[in-house]
Amino acid sequence: MWLKLVRVVNGDQVKIWRIPPDGIVKDLDSERIVELSGHTKRLGHCEWHPTADNILLSVAYDLKVGLYTLSVAVKSPVHCFSS
Repeated sequence: MWLKLVRVVNGDQVKIWRIPPDGIVKDLDSERIVELSGHTKRLGHCEWHPTADNILLSVAYDLKVGLYTLSVAVKSPVHCFSS
């Protein structure tokens, strides 16, 4: 089973890596799955769906909620909700 690491970079970019089952033993740049975009301001929170695989939710100060599905090679939200 591969674990996934989510990191917010530069405030508005989300980068995701796969963590091998035996742990981190080398530079993870080759294990990067995708870089997500879609927000125009700093992210406030990212959260994996508690039961569904590969579903990530992000909330930012641009008043948008991004819903990403990582089973499809997308770099922007599948759905973006705004007020």
